[in-house]
Amino acid sequence: MTIRKIEQIKELVDHPLEEFFNIEPASTEVVKYQRKTELTPYQDFDEKDTEIEETYQEIYDAAMTGYDNLQEMIDTADTKFAARLGEVSVQHLNVALAAASKRASLKENKDKMTARAKAGPAGKTTNNIVLVEDRNELLRRLREVAGEDNVIEGQIVDSDKK
Repeated sequence: MTIRKIEQIKELVDHPLEEFFNIEPASTEVVKYQRKTELTPYQDFDEKDTEIEETYQEIYDAAMTGYDNLQEMIDTADTKFAARLGEVSVQHLNVALAAASKRASLKENKDKMTARAKAGPAGKTTNNIVLVEDRNELLRRLREVAGEDNVIEGQIVDSDKK
C-alpha cells in the first residue's frame, strides 16, 4: 500500500514572449508537479527489499513528475516542438511502467518465497520400489502368503465344450 501526494509548485520563469509584449521579465507563472510517495512498511520485506522497492518508487515518481511537467510544456511550447515533447513524455511513461512492473515482479517473487517458507521443507527422500523376478516365482510367493485358508474352491469349466 502506498500513499501518493502530488504537489503543485508554481514558479516564475522567463518567457520569450514577455519581451515581445513588453511584459515585466520573469513574471510568467508556470505550474510544475512533484510527486511524493510514502511506502507503508510490508512486514515480510527485509531491509534490502525495502530499499529496492523505494528505489523503484523514486524512479516511478520521477518519471511521472517529468511526464506531468512535459504535458504542461506541450501546452505552452511552440508547435514545432510539441511533437518531440510528446515523444519524450511517452518515454517518461515507459520508464514509469518499467519501474512499476519491476516492483510488481519483486513482490511476486517475494510472495513465492514466503509461500515456500510457510509450506515447509519438501520431502528429501525418494522411495522407488523395484521388483525383479519371474512370474512363476511371484505366484509361488503369493500362494505361500495366502496360505490354505484363502483358496476358493470351484468347478473347472472347459471352454471347448459348448
